[in-house]
Amino acid sequence: MKRLLLCLLLAPACSSDVKSAATDAANSDPKTLLEVAMANRSRLEPRFRAQFRADLGAAHARAGNAAQAQMELEQALEEANALSDPGDRDRVMMRVAKATIVLGKKNEARAIAEKLGGIEQRGEILGELADDYAQANALPTAGDRDRALARLAIRDAANGEIDRAGSTVAKIGDPNLRPPVMYAITAAMLKEKRTVDANRLAGSLDGLAKSEAAAALVMDATIKGETKSAKRWIKLIDADLIRARTSAVQATLLPMGSSARKKAAEEATRVALDIGSNDLRQSSIEVVAQTFANNRDPAAAAAVLEAALAEPVRNQPGRFALDNDGARRVRTLVAQAWAATGAVDQASRQAQQIDDALLQAEAWASVARAAVAKGDHETALAAAARIIPDELRVPVVADIAVAPNPAEITAALRQAMANAIVRDVASPKR
Repeated sequence: MKRLLLCLLLAPACSSDVKSAATDAANSDPKTLLEVAMANRSRLEPRFRAQFRADLGAAHARAGNAAQAQMELEQALEEANALSDPGDRDRVMMRVAKATIVLGKKNEARAIAEKLGGIEQRGEILGELADDYAQANALPTAGDRDRALARLAIRDAANGEIDRAGSTVAKIGDPNLRPPVMYAITAAMLKEKRTVDANRLAGSLDGLAKSEAAAALVMDATIKGETKSAKRWIKLIDADLIRARTSAVQATLLPMGSSARKKAAEEATRVALDIGSNDLRQSSIEVVAQTFANNRDPAAAAAVLEAALAEPVRNQPGRFALDNDGARRVRTLVAQAWAATGAVDQASRQAQQIDDALLQAEAWASVARAAVAKGDHETALAAAARIIPDELRVPVVADIAVAPNPAEITAALRQAMANAIVRDVASPKR
């Protein structure tokens, strides 16, 4: 009660939700990091207190703790309904809906989505829930419908429903969403050994769709060891970004650490570096780095960054292949790649060099999650405290709170959790 009284006297943000503050203050002697987090939750603004509940529910859902997840999500909904700002309310409810989908309760998630005030937010959730074409066609905006149709078409192609997927392509209004579907259809044909049909399809297309279909043919030939065919098909990829991406994916099929893989990665990087358009070159460099990062090859992703920062642009003195914004984005990918392999120190060094708050948040989030996965809660909390936007920091703290705890919750850990909740930057050791 003493803590609640201090909250009411000293923190105006707490006074709007006395019930939540009283609940949090009930943990007067917290024994777990989750209890420590809940004891400090009232120090957040009401909207972030409610978000923290939703993020805890999501963390429990991902961890397979269905009962705890459901309890947190129900309380998050209750707190969301008490928020006066419609935007804040929608943001929390969206988090609850997405976590409810993870729990497999699609009808409940759909009911929550229907209560969202924003048409875009409602469409995003309902689009994720669309299991058939009738649901997809009933979505509120053309963009939502197109994204859902593309997702369903790709799913059908993967399941061997090639003709159905093909008939859906014409219904997708956004031309940028059709090419990935053509990749999926071509790959599905090749999987069923309909090579002639796949070749004929690729030859009948143009633009990005043709490049994606050719990319599927390249990958099929590469996997089969048909080097000449792969080289022939890659020449038909007119889209520079798709050609760079495909070259990078080819490299990932080679043994990790081998000289052949390193050479192929360098060649893929060179494809991106040689692109004339500044914007397209930077996008392609990012895609190549992302490909290596997705395949848990941080060294290759880091090599892409190093090469791009050292590569001068032809006929543009003083300009390099990556500008500052591009370098920040690629460095974030490198940090995430190191973190994905558990290399916390390397990931931290990359995160420290990023000077954009949102990208830095992504990098530190990956560091925090990698550290807690290794059982290093103090480092994880220190990394979380580096994340400036509350909206991005709170879900990371929730993941740490729900993760298996160390044997002893020391005073230092309690303080680290308290610092991470409100971002006390004096505490992080990294």
